[in-house]
Amino acid sequence: MLETDPHNQATKTTHPFAKNRVFGRGPAQTPWAILTRLSQGKLDFVLGRFYRCRKLYGVFRTVRQLVATHSTALQPIQCATSVFEALQIDDAVRMLKIKGLYTDLQLPDDVTKSILKFAQNNLCKRWQLDDLPEDYFLVDQIEHGFLPDGRPVSCADVVSPSSCPAIERIVHDPFILSLFRTLKGYPPRSSRIRLFWYIGLEASHPANSLLPSQAGLFHYDVPGFDSMAVFFYITDADRNSGAHVVIEGSHKTKTLPMLFGKRYRSDEYVHRHYGEHCERIIEHRSGYGFVEDPYCIHKFCTPLRSNRLALQIQYF
Repeated sequence: MLETDPHNQATKTTHPFAKNRVFGRGPAQTPWAILTRLSQGKLDFVLGRFYRCRKLYGVFRTVRQLVATHSTALQPIQCATSVFEALQIDDAVRMLKIKGLYTDLQLPDDVTKSILKFAQNNLCKRWQLDDLPEDYFLVDQIEHGFLPDGRPVSCADVVSPSSCPAIERIVHDPFILSLFRTLKGYPPRSSRIRLFWYIGLEASHPANSLLPSQAGLFHYDVPGFDSMAVFFYITDADRNSGAHVVIEGSHKTKTLPMLFGKRYRSDEYVHRHYGEHCERIIEHRSGYGFVEDPYCIHKFCTPLRSNRLALQIQYF
Protein backbone atom coordinates (compact mmCIF):
# COMPACT_ATOMS: atom_id res chain seq x y z
CA MET A 1 0.00 0.00 0.00
CA LEU A 2 1.36 3.40 -0.90
CA GLU A 3 1.93 5.86 1.89
CA THR A 4 1.06 9.52 1.50
CA ASP A 5 2.16 12.67 3.26
CA PRO A 6 -0.87 14.81 4.27
CA HIS A 7 1.26 17.97 4.19
CA ASN A 8 2.41 17.26 0.64
CA GLN A 9 -1.16 16.50 -0.40
CA ALA A 10 -2.36 19.89 0.77
CA THR A 11 0.44 21.61 -1.11
CA LYS A 12 0.02 19.67 -4.33
CA THR A 13 -3.73 19.89 -4.70
CA THR A 14 -3.52 23.67 -4.69
CA HIS A 15 -0.70 23.84 -7.22
CA PRO A 16 -1.48 26.53 -9.87
CA PHE A 17 -0.97 23.99 -12.69
CA ALA A 18 -3.26 21.39 -11.18
CA LYS A 19 -6.13 20.56 -13.53
CA ASN A 20 -8.65 18.66 -11.49
CA ARG A 21 -12.16 17.56 -12.13
CA VAL A 22 -14.26 15.89 -9.50
CA PHE A 23 -16.80 13.54 -10.97
CA GLY A 24 -20.30 13.36 -9.60
CA ARG A 25 -22.80 10.66 -10.24
CA GLY A 26 -23.69 12.06 -13.64
CA PRO A 27 -27.13 11.65 -15.19
CA ALA A 28 -29.30 9.36 -13.14
CA GLN A 29 -29.98 6.06 -14.89
CA THR A 30 -33.74 6.39 -14.51
CA PRO A 31 -36.50 5.24 -16.89
CA TRP A 32 -36.88 8.87 -17.95
CA ALA A 33 -33.18 9.10 -18.80
CA ILE A 34 -33.47 5.91 -20.86
CA LEU A 35 -36.46 7.32 -22.75
CA THR A 36 -34.44 10.47 -23.39
CA ARG A 37 -31.65 8.38 -24.93
CA LEU A 38 -34.24 6.60 -27.05
CA SER A 39 -35.65 9.90 -28.30
CA GLN A 40 -32.10 10.92 -29.26
CA GLY A 41 -31.82 7.87 -31.50
CA LYS A 42 -29.40 5.99 -29.24
CA LEU A 43 -31.10 2.66 -29.79
CA ASP A 44 -28.02 0.63 -28.98
CA PHE A 45 -27.78 2.06 -25.46
CA VAL A 46 -31.43 1.19 -24.78
CA LEU A 47 -32.01 -2.07 -26.65
CA GLY A 48 -28.55 -3.44 -25.94
CA ARG A 49 -29.63 -3.92 -22.32
CA PHE A 50 -31.92 -6.77 -23.28
CA TYR A 51 -30.63 -10.27 -24.01
CA ARG A 52 -33.29 -11.07 -26.60
CA CYS A 53 -32.61 -7.83 -28.46
CA ARG A 54 -28.95 -8.73 -28.66
CA LYS A 55 -29.85 -12.15 -30.05
CA LEU A 56 -32.08 -10.59 -32.70
CA TYR A 57 -29.30 -8.19 -33.59
CA GLY A 58 -27.01 -11.18 -34.04
CA VAL A 59 -29.45 -12.72 -36.51
CA PHE A 60 -29.62 -9.44 -38.43
CA ARG A 61 -25.82 -9.16 -38.61
CA THR A 62 -25.48 -12.80 -39.69
CA VAL A 63 -27.96 -12.39 -42.55
CA ARG A 64 -26.38 -9.10 -43.56
CA GLN A 65 -22.97 -10.75 -43.67
CA LEU A 66 -24.29 -13.52 -45.93
CA VAL A 67 -25.66 -11.10 -48.53
CA ALA A 68 -22.79 -8.57 -48.35
CA THR A 69 -20.86 -8.10 -51.57
CA HIS A 70 -17.60 -7.30 -49.74
CA SER A 71 -16.30 -7.94 -46.24
CA THR A 72 -15.57 -5.23 -43.69
CA ALA A 73 -14.56 -7.73 -41.02
CA LEU A 74 -11.37 -7.58 -39.03
CA GLN A 75 -8.82 -9.96 -40.53
CA PRO A 76 -6.01 -11.97 -38.92
CA ILE A 77 -2.51 -10.72 -39.60
CA GLN A 78 -1.31 -12.51 -42.71
CA CYS A 79 0.45 -15.82 -42.01
CA ALA A 80 0.17 -15.21 -38.26
CA THR A 81 -0.53 -18.07 -35.88
CA SER A 82 -2.43 -17.67 -32.63
CA VAL A 83 -0.45 -16.75 -29.53
CA PHE A 84 -2.86 -18.94 -27.55
CA GLU A 85 -1.95 -22.61 -27.72
CA ALA A 86 -4.16 -25.68 -27.30
CA LEU A 87 -7.42 -23.77 -26.83
CA GLN A 88 -10.74 -25.16 -28.03
CA ILE A 89 -13.17 -22.64 -29.50
CA ASP A 90 -16.18 -24.87 -28.80
CA ASP A 91 -15.32 -24.99 -25.09
CA ALA A 92 -14.88 -21.23 -24.98
CA VAL A 93 -18.21 -20.61 -26.74
CA ARG A 94 -20.01 -22.98 -24.38
CA MET A 95 -18.66 -21.22 -21.29
CA LEU A 96 -19.47 -17.78 -22.68
CA LYS A 97 -23.04 -18.80 -23.43
CA ILE A 98 -23.56 -20.32 -19.99
CA LYS A 99 -21.55 -18.04 -17.70
CA GLY A 100 -20.72 -15.04 -19.89
CA LEU A 101 -17.07 -15.69 -19.02
CA TYR A 102 -14.21 -17.74 -20.42
CA THR A 103 -10.92 -17.75 -18.53
CA ASP A 104 -7.48 -19.32 -18.85
CA LEU A 105 -6.10 -17.27 -21.71
CA GLN A 106 -2.37 -16.82 -21.23
CA LEU A 107 -0.08 -14.49 -23.15
CA PRO A 108 3.49 -15.63 -23.83
CA ASP A 109 6.01 -13.97 -21.52
CA ASP A 110 7.66 -12.05 -24.36
CA VAL A 111 4.33 -10.55 -25.44
CA THR A 112 3.44 -9.53 -21.89
CA LYS A 113 6.85 -7.97 -21.31
CA SER A 114 6.65 -6.11 -24.61
CA ILE A 115 3.30 -4.55 -23.67
CA LEU A 116 4.55 -3.64 -20.19
CA LYS A 117 7.63 -1.95 -21.66
CA PHE A 118 5.45 -0.06 -24.14
CA ALA A 119 3.20 1.19 -21.31
CA GLN A 120 6.19 2.28 -19.22
CA ASN A 121 7.93 4.13 -22.08
CA ASN A 122 4.96 5.80 -23.79
CA LEU A 123 2.94 8.81 -22.77
CA CYS A 124 -0.22 8.54 -20.71
CA LYS A 125 -3.14 10.84 -20.01
CA ARG A 126 -5.46 10.98 -17.06
CA TRP A 127 -8.71 9.20 -17.74
CA GLN A 128 -11.27 11.65 -19.22
CA LEU A 129 -9.19 14.63 -18.11
CA ASP A 130 -6.14 15.43 -20.24
CA ASP A 131 -6.84 16.28 -23.88
CA LEU A 132 -3.73 18.20 -24.93
CA PRO A 133 -0.29 16.71 -25.66
CA GLU A 134 1.31 19.03 -23.13
CA ASP A 135 -0.83 17.35 -20.46
CA TYR A 136 0.66 13.92 -21.16
CA PHE A 137 3.15 12.20 -18.85
CA LEU A 138 5.03 8.96 -18.22
CA VAL A 139 3.71 6.62 -15.55
CA ASP A 140 7.06 6.78 -13.72
CA GLN A 141 6.40 10.48 -13.09
CA ILE A 142 3.52 9.60 -10.75
CA GLU A 143 4.63 9.67 -7.13
CA HIS A 144 2.18 8.80 -4.37
CA GLY A 145 -0.71 9.63 -6.69
CA PHE A 146 0.58 12.99 -7.92
CA LEU A 147 2.42 14.31 -10.96
CA PRO A 148 5.33 16.78 -10.50
CA ASP A 149 3.03 19.73 -11.32
CA GLY A 150 0.55 18.70 -8.62
CA ARG A 151 -2.08 16.98 -10.72
CA PRO A 152 -3.54 13.95 -8.90
CA VAL A 153 -3.76 10.69 -10.86
CA SER A 154 -5.90 7.66 -10.10
CA CYS A 155 -6.32 6.22 -13.60
CA ALA A 156 -4.03 6.77 -16.59
CA ASP A 157 -4.63 5.65 -20.17
CA VAL A 158 -1.63 4.91 -22.38
CA VAL A 159 -1.85 7.02 -25.54
CA SER A 160 -2.24 5.23 -28.92
CA PRO A 161 -2.05 1.61 -27.72
CA SER A 162 -2.66 0.35 -31.27
CA SER A 163 0.88 1.49 -32.15
CA CYS A 164 2.23 -1.37 -30.03
CA PRO A 165 2.95 -4.35 -32.37
CA ALA A 166 2.30 -6.87 -29.60
CA ILE A 167 -1.16 -5.40 -28.97
CA GLU A 168 -2.01 -5.35 -32.68
CA ARG A 169 -1.01 -9.00 -32.85
CA ILE A 170 -3.53 -9.81 -30.11
CA VAL A 171 -6.28 -7.69 -31.68
CA HIS A 172 -5.98 -9.67 -34.92
CA ASP A 173 -5.29 -13.04 -33.31
CA PRO A 174 -6.94 -15.88 -35.30
CA PHE A 175 -8.28 -17.58 -32.16
CA ILE A 176 -9.94 -14.42 -30.83
CA LEU A 177 -11.49 -13.51 -34.20
CA SER A 178 -12.74 -17.06 -34.74
CA LEU A 179 -14.14 -17.13 -31.21
CA PHE A 180 -16.16 -13.97 -31.85
CA ARG A 181 -17.48 -15.30 -35.16
CA THR A 182 -18.47 -18.68 -33.70
CA LEU A 183 -20.10 -17.07 -30.67
CA LYS A 184 -21.99 -14.33 -32.48
CA GLY A 185 -22.56 -15.89 -35.92
CA TYR A 186 -20.84 -13.02 -37.72
CA PRO A 187 -17.29 -11.60 -37.74
CA PRO A 188 -16.27 -8.46 -35.82
CA ARG A 189 -16.06 -5.28 -37.90
CA SER A 190 -14.14 -3.11 -35.47
CA SER A 191 -12.34 -3.06 -32.14
CA ARG A 192 -11.69 -0.58 -29.36
CA ILE A 193 -8.40 -0.85 -27.48
CA ARG A 194 -7.61 0.47 -24.03
CA LEU A 195 -4.30 0.03 -22.18
CA PHE A 196 -4.57 1.66 -18.77
CA TRP A 197 -3.06 1.95 -15.34
CA TYR A 198 -5.02 2.03 -12.11
CA ILE A 199 -2.80 3.62 -9.49
CA GLY A 200 -2.56 1.85 -6.14
CA LEU A 201 -3.74 4.38 -3.54
CA GLU A 202 -5.21 4.42 -0.08
CA ALA A 203 -8.99 4.65 -0.14
CA SER A 204 -8.88 8.14 1.38
CA HIS A 205 -6.37 9.52 -1.16
CA PRO A 206 -7.71 12.72 -2.82
CA ALA A 207 -6.88 11.42 -6.30
CA ASN A 208 -9.70 8.90 -5.95
CA SER A 209 -12.15 11.80 -6.25
CA LEU A 210 -11.25 11.87 -9.96
CA LEU A 211 -13.00 8.55 -10.47
CA PRO A 212 -16.78 8.47 -10.90
CA SER A 213 -18.63 7.90 -7.67
CA GLN A 214 -19.83 4.59 -9.17
CA ALA A 215 -16.25 3.31 -9.55
CA GLY A 216 -15.87 -0.03 -7.86
CA LEU A 217 -19.63 -0.72 -7.85
CA PHE A 218 -21.15 -3.68 -9.63
CA HIS A 219 -22.52 -2.71 -13.04
CA TYR A 220 -22.91 -3.91 -16.59
CA ASP A 221 -21.79 -2.16 -19.77
CA VAL A 222 -23.87 -1.31 -22.82
CA PRO A 223 -21.16 -0.65 -25.43
CA GLY A 224 -23.55 -1.23 -28.33
CA PHE A 225 -26.13 -3.66 -29.63
CA ASP A 226 -23.68 -6.51 -29.02
CA SER A 227 -19.98 -6.97 -28.35
CA MET A 228 -17.31 -9.14 -26.76
CA ALA A 229 -14.54 -8.01 -24.41
CA VAL A 230 -11.09 -9.55 -24.00
CA PHE A 231 -9.12 -8.54 -20.92
CA PHE A 232 -5.50 -9.18 -19.92
CA TYR A 233 -3.57 -8.46 -16.74
CA ILE A 234 -0.20 -7.04 -17.79
CA THR A 235 0.81 -6.83 -14.14
CA ASP A 236 -0.19 -9.19 -11.32
CA ALA A 237 -3.71 -8.61 -10.01
CA ASP A 238 -5.39 -9.71 -6.81
CA ARG A 239 -8.17 -8.22 -4.69
CA ASN A 240 -5.73 -5.62 -3.32
CA SER A 241 -4.34 -4.65 -6.72
CA GLY A 242 -7.27 -4.30 -9.09
CA ALA A 243 -8.65 -7.81 -9.65
CA HIS A 244 -11.75 -8.09 -11.88
CA VAL A 245 -14.97 -9.46 -10.35
CA VAL A 246 -17.79 -11.03 -12.40
CA ILE A 247 -21.27 -12.31 -11.56
CA GLU A 248 -21.38 -15.43 -13.70
CA GLY A 249 -24.54 -15.92 -15.76
CA SER A 250 -25.78 -12.36 -15.27
CA HIS A 251 -25.51 -11.55 -18.99
CA LYS A 252 -28.87 -13.29 -19.47
CA THR A 253 -30.80 -12.39 -16.35
CA LYS A 254 -31.11 -9.06 -14.58
CA THR A 255 -33.60 -7.55 -12.22
CA LEU A 256 -36.16 -5.17 -13.71
CA PRO A 257 -34.70 -2.20 -11.75
CA MET A 258 -31.30 -2.88 -13.35
CA LEU A 259 -32.79 -3.19 -16.84
CA PHE A 260 -34.98 -0.09 -16.63
CA GLY A 261 -33.09 1.93 -14.05
CA LYS A 262 -29.60 2.25 -12.62
CA ARG A 263 -26.92 -0.06 -14.01
CA TYR A 264 -24.70 0.49 -10.94
CA ARG A 265 -25.56 -1.37 -7.74
CA SER A 266 -24.06 -2.14 -4.36
CA ASP A 267 -22.55 -5.47 -3.36
CA GLU A 268 -25.50 -6.05 -1.03
CA TYR A 269 -28.03 -5.57 -3.83
CA VAL A 270 -26.20 -7.87 -6.24
CA HIS A 271 -25.55 -10.59 -3.67
CA ARG A 272 -29.18 -10.50 -2.57
CA HIS A 273 -30.42 -11.20 -6.10
CA TYR A 274 -27.69 -13.51 -7.45
CA GLY A 275 -26.07 -15.01 -4.36
CA GLU A 276 -22.45 -14.66 -3.36
CA HIS A 277 -21.73 -18.07 -4.91
CA CYS A 278 -22.08 -16.49 -8.37
CA GLU A 279 -19.29 -13.99 -7.68
CA ARG A 280 -15.98 -14.80 -9.36
CA ILE A 281 -12.90 -12.83 -8.31
CA ILE A 282 -10.27 -13.26 -11.00
CA GLU A 283 -6.89 -13.12 -9.27
CA HIS A 284 -3.87 -14.11 -11.33
CA ARG A 285 -0.33 -13.37 -12.44
CA SER A 286 0.67 -11.08 -15.30
CA GLY A 287 -0.21 -12.26 -18.80
CA TYR A 288 -3.43 -13.93 -17.66
CA GLY A 289 -6.53 -13.13 -19.69
CA PHE A 290 -10.22 -13.84 -20.05
CA VAL A 291 -13.10 -13.21 -22.41
CA GLU A 292 -16.22 -11.61 -20.98
CA ASP A 293 -19.67 -10.73 -22.15
CA PRO A 294 -19.67 -7.02 -21.18
CA TYR A 295 -23.38 -7.27 -20.36
CA CYS A 296 -22.41 -9.44 -17.38
CA ILE A 297 -22.53 -7.65 -14.05
CA HIS A 298 -18.96 -6.92 -13.00
CA LYS A 299 -16.69 -4.54 -11.12
CA PHE A 300 -13.02 -4.09 -10.22
CA CYS A 301 -11.35 -4.18 -6.83
CA THR A 302 -9.88 -0.75 -6.16
CA PRO A 303 -6.06 -1.07 -6.13
CA LEU A 304 -4.68 -0.42 -2.67
CA ARG A 305 -1.31 -2.12 -2.68
CA SER A 306 0.20 -1.64 -6.14
CA ASN A 307 -0.52 -0.27 -9.62
CA ARG A 308 -2.43 -2.42 -12.07
CA LEU A 309 -1.83 -2.33 -15.82
CA ALA A 310 -4.51 -3.93 -17.95
CA LEU A 311 -5.26 -4.36 -21.64
CA GLN A 312 -8.90 -4.35 -22.75
CA ILE A 313 -10.03 -5.05 -26.30
CA GLN A 314 -13.68 -4.61 -27.21
CA TYR A 315 -14.96 -6.24 -30.41
CA PHE A 316 -18.10 -5.14 -32.24
